Amino acid sequence: MSTETNFGRAISAIRTSEYDIDAVASASSVTVVDVEAEVQGENAVALDNAVADNEDDIAALQAAIEADAELSAALAAQDVDVSSVVAVETNADGSVTVFSR
Repeated sequence: MSTETNFGRAISAIRTSEYDIDAVASASSVTVVDVEAEVQGENAVALDNAVADNEDDIAALQAAIEADAELSAALAAQDVDVSSVVAVETNADGSVTVFSR
């Protein structure tokens, strides 16, 4: 997927803050997208604003992930610190995309 596609998906996932932690925890696979590595200029400002506007929801998501040992382990195996997670997206195939920064 292109950088713009991943960026748009990440911003959408951050702003909607809708996730089903049970679906996330039982994901068939977890893909991590480092959004910050893909953005620059105005997109970096948009990412910062989206994160700032949704701090409480992001903190709740991170707490839910930390409470799930299996999901935390899956992220740790990919060298992702839960504190860097800003959003998740569940996909139709049962997989999950985790957006980190």
